[in-house]
Amino acid sequence: MLATSLVTFLVLFQAAQPAPAPPAQPAPPPAAEQPTDAPPPPPPPAYDTGPMRAEIVAMREIRLKYMDSDEKSNAESNFAMQVRVAGDKLARIKRFGNLILSDVADDTGKAMITSDTYSEQERTTMRPQMMPPERLRDTGLLIATRGLVSARGAREIARLRGSVKLVLADATDRITILNPAQFSGRSIEDVRLKEMGIELKVLTADDIEQPMQAQRCMLIQVVSKADNIQSFAFFDGSLSPIRHRENPVTTKSGASAMMYCFDGGQFTDETILVLEVHPQVEVLELPVVADHVALP
Repeated sequence: MLATSLVTFLVLFQAAQPAPAPPAQPAPPPAAEQPTDAPPPPPPPAYDTGPMRAEIVAMREIRLKYMDSDEKSNAESNFAMQVRVAGDKLARIKRFGNLILSDVADDTGKAMITSDTYSEQERTTMRPQMMPPERLRDTGLLIATRGLVSARGAREIARLRGSVKLVLADATDRITILNPAQFSGRSIEDVRLKEMGIELKVLTADDIEQPMQAQRCMLIQVVSKADNIQSFAFFDGSLSPIRHRENPVTTKSGASAMMYCFDGGQFTDETILVLEVHPQVEVLELPVVADHVALP
């Protein structure tokens, strides 16, 4: 009886044992290295090298036709163009003007600008260059302009001439003027401005035709060395910046000036004017020249 039980136990024990694992398969051989003959992708273009230049980037023409004269709006057919300013002095650009075209004609001889294309303000306005050098290097300085559409059937711009004004500088100084309203009707007195040859005059409401809120707006005319001035900023007595709007105006004598108006509050004897100025500047009139450019 005991022998029979032992035999039965051994049979059940052997049946409960797991089946032996199959033999391990050999690991696959390592993949062969791919050839490295393919050239690496080219680096992105850098626009801060070479001579200073203006290159056409894009053009656009929009033609409008109103089938009902009663629906006609102020919108008109127009031509637009964008150029890229590039070159080894790109990072030194502090201010730039509008791209002003002086001579543009298509291959039919039709002029694509007139004497009224740009206002005097557009011809003289300068704006600060705010982009960091690394972004300028990647994109260049992009500037757009406009003109008249070409003649129907024209295939290219036969001749294009224009220019853009650039102000270049290396150093920037700050000059603080306390209570600028005290100089109303006369030039601002400051030793450093005088040394640089910069003259600023605080005008009065009588100097312009349009109405002005004297307590909330200030008129400033740059009499000399306008290219050396980078920016104007206003602060209150606690040195907090004062938000303001800038509006170009023309005086009764025909001179250009800027009206600075506070969004809230008013000028007081605690108002502070901070100027960013460049002791030395280089002014470039960068030509834009192109012939036989295909129209869009």
